Amino acid sequence: MLFESWESKNYFPYTVELKLRQGEIYGSVSFEYPEPEIWLTKEYGVIGIDTNASPLHLAIAEVGSDGNLISYQSISLHELIGLPKNKKDNQEWLIAHKVIGIAKEKGKAIAIKDLKKVKKGYRGDGKAKLRKRLHNWNFRSLLSKIERIARLNGIEVIKVNSAFTSVIGSLKYAPQLNIDKD
Repeated sequence: MLFESWESKNYFPYTVELKLRQGEIYGSVSFEYPEPEIWLTKEYGVIGIDTNASPLHLAIAEVGSDGNLISYQSISLHELIGLPKNKKDNQEWLIAHKVIGIAKEKGKAIAIKDLKKVKKGYRGDGKAKLRKRLHNWNFRSLLSKIERIARLNGIEVIKVNSAFTSVIGSLKYAPQLNIDKD
């Protein structure tokens, strides 16, 4: 965008930051990126994403426009525990790009949990091991990255209430298909 604006003389505001670290110069450029129009909507179904602490993974379910399960998979997140913040952040971006790639390939919108509506009393079941895992992991960070990349790619993001999502999975899909409730 910077090169195109230079050639077309159609300028826009941006910020350049230069840092000197151990004799080397590092630079970063930041600017407002226009969000494209939403072109991939829930009309053809959605990719449902469920974050889970036990076991620590991202469950991905593809459902058709009629709400029936088409396919499912999971991405393990165990390798992210104990990583420094920068490495964990980078891995989260890579996972988010992978999820968006799946949504593009399947031609579906994305449905994620609305974690702002989860009450603090309902996070964890009181087990010390689960509380520690939840303390070391920030699901909101990963979901916000997925949401950001989806919007930049013109994919609709639907936020759903997280209440009863596992109950629906355990009643509707788990017994019939012999799969995990998530």
